[in-house]
Formats: sequence, C-alpha cells, structure tokens
Amino acid sequence: MAFVQTGPPVDQASDVILFVHGITANSRAWSLVSSRLPNDVATCSVDLRGRAGSSVLPGPWGMAAHAGDLARLLAHLGVGQPVLLVGHSMGAFVVSTFALLYPDWIRGAVLVDGGVELTRDRSLAEQDALRSALGPALERLSQTYANRAEYRHFWQTHPAFNKTPWTTFLDDYIHHDLGGSEPLLVSRVNAEAVLQDGSEIFSNAEVVEAALHMACPTELLRAERGLFDQPEPLISATTVQEVNAKNAGIRITTIPQVNHYTIVMGSAGADAVAAAIRRQL
Repeated sequence: MAFVQTGPPVDQASDVILFVHGITANSRAWSLVSSRLPNDVATCSVDLRGRAGSSVLPGPWGMAAHAGDLARLLAHLGVGQPVLLVGHSMGAFVVSTFALLYPDWIRGAVLVDGGVELTRDRSLAEQDALRSALGPALERLSQTYANRAEYRHFWQTHPAFNKTPWTTFLDDYIHHDLGGSEPLLVSRVNAEAVLQDGSEIFSNAEVVEAALHMACPTELLRAERGLFDQPEPLISATTVQEVNAKNAGIRITTIPQVNHYTIVMGSAGADAVAAAIRRQL
C-alpha cells in the first residue's frame, strides 16, 4: 500500500492521525487539511486498495477489507497508541467500520460528508444510482488523456471545482491519480473496486449504520452543498435527525458554502476539518 507521512515519527508525536479518502480519490486529498495541523502531530494519508499508488493491489474490496488494511498499516508503522481517524465520503464509512472492528485502535473520529446514509435516486437500480451520483468522477475511469493539461481541464470544468481557485495542491491531487504515459494517460482507480465499494455504502445495512454504534468521540461534518455544487447536500436533513436520535454522542456540524469536494480540498472546508481535528486532539 502507498501512503504519505507528515510530521514527526509516530513514536515521537503527541498524536497520530490516519486520513482515509473517498471512493475515487487518493491520499493527496488531505494535503490542505494536514498543512493546518500542529507540527507535533504525525499524520498518515493512505491510498486505499485499488486507488492511485495502491491501484495494483487486488481485491477483496469493501469497508471491512479497507479497515483491515488500515489496521495492518498502523502495525507496520509501529503505532503504539489509539489514533484519531478522519474519513471523507466513502472514507468515513471505512472509519466507522474500523471503529467497530478495531475499537482499541481508535481514540476518536471525524466523519467528513459521509459515514451515514447518503442521498440517492431511489428510482434507479443500485449501480445506475452510483453512476448518477458520481457522474464525471466515475466516467473518467474509462477515458484517456493526451497530457496533464487535458486532465487538469477535465477537473477544472467539474461543477464542484469550476468556482474554486485552482491551486498547486489540486494539481498534486489530480496528477497523483494519473498513470500511463502521454498521449495515453489514465486514472489509476480500479473501476471494479469503486463499484463494489459503492454498492456497500448504498445498500449494506451494517456499513450504512455502523456510525450509529460508534462509542468513541465522533464529529460529523456535513457539506452544505452536493457533489456537483448543487444546493441539495449529500447528507439530508432527515438523516441528520435520525443520527441525532440514534447516537446523540455524534456532534454534527453543517459547513456553509462548501460542497462535497471542497469541504476537504478548498480553503474554507480545510479550515473547518482542521478545527474539528483540533477539538478531537
């Protein structure tokens, strides 16, 4: 597995944070958040199995498999204390599953626009609903790009980013996704992994409800806007009410003027996520 570490060695750090990215994302999604954390904190951002630097790893996929990979990564790093886990989108479901399977390894969690029931089009079959929800992010997996500028243009015109100032951080994120060589650049995301993982977060009751059984201190950050910067958020107000009723220990905050992507990859969103992490620390 590929991963990125920042801060001091884990045995010299005041705290250890493990970041878990979304369904078609990669470890670089967390760079902006990591840059806002105290210097004495060690962080580890992983490329999940089937994505970017870990794209060549085979299945099985699924939240339990990803959680097991995280446990093996912590052992590999020599972490000797419970850690704070932070997950975005699908990564939040990995975190909630990890909390149930490895409770002694987790001291707290931040779930970022994920980890609870997500809005979906119930009129569509499961795989069609997933394709509709992800849109261009999934379509790109079957496309080729002549050069990095073409791939940058693809992301700059994505509705979630077309109002966001482009940064070198975003360049690093999208380019880490690319494999192959010009003029046949391709995304390093395994489409089969995405479809299997997506099926779980939409329809596997144990996965969808895992957060409701979390016992560690947990914050849920909800983007005000959706995957395509539309006014409808990915986590509905009804879901917020249900989470409040079933697990009052989860602190829920709606972050204004951010969408599902910019809640971690935009300045205001990264500020909010870093603030939640500092509260947990």
